[in-house]
Amino acid sequence: IPELIKRIRDPIIITRELKKHMRGLFQGIHLEDTINACFSAFIAYVNTRERFIEYVNCGHPPAILHAPDTNYILRLSKGAGPIGCIKDAPIKKVVFHYQPGSRFIIYSDGLSKSPSPSAAERTERIEKEFIENALLSIHDLLQALLLSRMTHSEIDDDISIIAGTLF
Repeated sequence: IPELIKRIRDPIIITRELKKHMRGLFQGIHLEDTINACFSAFIAYVNTRERFIEYVNCGHPPAILHAPDTNYILRLSKGAGPIGCIKDAPIKKVVFHYQPGSRFIIYSDGLSKSPSPSAAERTERIEKEFIENALLSIHDLLQALLLSRMTHSEIDDDISIIAGTLF
């Protein structure tokens, strides 16, 4: 898998290969025994020379992109279902140009999952907090997101966050 990601840039091809790999792991096992054997992924290629992003979101919480100069916000949620759940599910790749200085976050469902408020409300809150803190350093932005999550309810899932600035 690491070699695949190093040599292939197209998120659709990477998604197909991950699906194939997942099927290979469970070859010979009854389908009903693998119903929960799937995972979410956010697969993206960022071309900083031409300033565009290609991505496929496979059942993952939406990544968020914010352009501070225009205050443009984009939820990166389109693509496919979780990898491994549906054998021949269609895959949609989204391609768009970004503005230099745009900030992004990609996060696991541990950041948005909580009994109260709902995951949907928590996702909206994450977006709002991201925009409110978009001009902070990456370290301070991550701290703000984690502290906010810790105040809402006990954390019972792992939390991963990737944040950055695009040039």
